Amino acid sequence: MKIASVFFRIIIFLSFCKCQPTKKEKLNILEAEHISPYNEVNTSIKFYDDSTYTFNLFQKSSYYEKNEKYSGKYLLEKDTIKFIDRGFQFLTCRIAVINNGFVEFIGGSAPLKLKITESRIKDVYAINSLDSSYAFFTYHPNYYDFFSEKVKSYSLKKNDVLVINNLLELCIAENNNRITHNVNSYTKQCVAVTNANNEIEVIVYCNCKDNDEGFHYQIMTVKDGGDCHFSVKLNLIKGKYSQLYINGSA
Repeated sequence: MKIASVFFRIIIFLSFCKCQPTKKEKLNILEAEHISPYNEVNTSIKFYDDSTYTFNLFQKSSYYEKNEKYSGKYLLEKDTIKFIDRGFQFLTCRIAVINNGFVEFIGGSAPLKLKITESRIKDVYAINSLDSSYAFFTYHPNYYDFFSEKVKSYSLKKNDVLVINNLLELCIAENNNRITHNVNSYTKQCVAVTNANNEIEVIVYCNCKDNDEGFHYQIMTVKDGGDCHFSVKLNLIKGKYSQLYINGSA
């Protein structure tokens, strides 16, 4: 009887365990990262299907190593990620956007872009078959103060990029005594807005190509270097350029 009683208890225990629901694993719906080529600062973020996220920052130098971790909750509305509760604490911002293969954090203490490595979310502003020498940055007055009037951020379309390329070619051709490289020799960093007349204006930073992919992540500011570095303001509706600035030689 004792053996039968023990056996019966085991059966009851196993049946109870089987009836308990297993904890559902969180599913990654979006991952993005920036791995520094020099391993000095590496950042990554993961968004999960339960509306939570985790953010990791790893810093390394010859003197120390530091690993910071942040977590929180978010809401997804089309291409916009809204950080709720305390916001995105690392940069003290509340919004990020999905734009052309990157997650870009808006309005924080500093600009930040991370390249998307895995996604179950449609990138509604992705420009397919785009020349990889272009990089796009979302306008925010905290970072960019070169537009003189009240403007609104604008997401460039593929046809806009074709217009930009044509205007850059025109600019170079009309200033060939000062700019000696062709348009394909440069990386192009673009910040686009619409002005009070609903015209599309774009500031473009052009820098001679090298093997560094860092131009996708932040606007490059270079002193000297001659015509390997220039910036120009374009009006895509009027088909005109202005405010051409070419770096001086060292």
